[in-house]
Amino acid sequence: EQCGTEATSPDGNNFMFFMGDIDSNRGVQLYQMTDGGVPEEVAMIQALGCVGGGGRFQYSPDSELFAYINYEPDAQLADYAQGNLVIRRTNNREVVEDFDRFEVVAFDLFDGGAIFTYFFTNDRGEAVEAALNVWDGSSDREFFSVEAQEGCRYVSSYVKEGAEHFWLVLNERCSG
Repeated sequence: EQCGTEATSPDGNNFMFFMGDIDSNRGVQLYQMTDGGVPEEVAMIQALGCVGGGGRFQYSPDSELFAYINYEPDAQLADYAQGNLVIRRTNNREVVEDFDRFEVVAFDLFDGGAIFTYFFTNDRGEAVEAALNVWDGSSDREFFSVEAQEGCRYVSSYVKEGAEHFWLVLNERCSG
């Protein structure tokens, strides 16, 4: 099955797909096919990395990189889905960056970089703060963070790079 809505690279030379049981916690095998050639293995990932929301697989606009979130096996059952963001080179599938120090919930890849969001939790495991990080191709930095409203927690995020700005959407669930 094709890996998300952006399974074909913008230059039209690469196609990403997966095989496996999408309802299984064992994960699915991700493959890349270049110029209609033999499919090459990329990684075992949770199917959510292809069919999920803000963490869905994507190629960079120049087709040089691709990225996905390697979700935790039980991510679909959690209050919010999170995992480590993996960025690879398209031509050889080599890992360029593996953000395993963050539990990423959403990302957007652009030429030479990426933006991504992750949540900070309180002592009850509720996401009460969100941070937006920018990766410039060699290092990352926190751009800003925002706390949830009193009595609320974050449950999802969407982020998009635009001409000279970033779009960030945070979904809160509030009690009371």
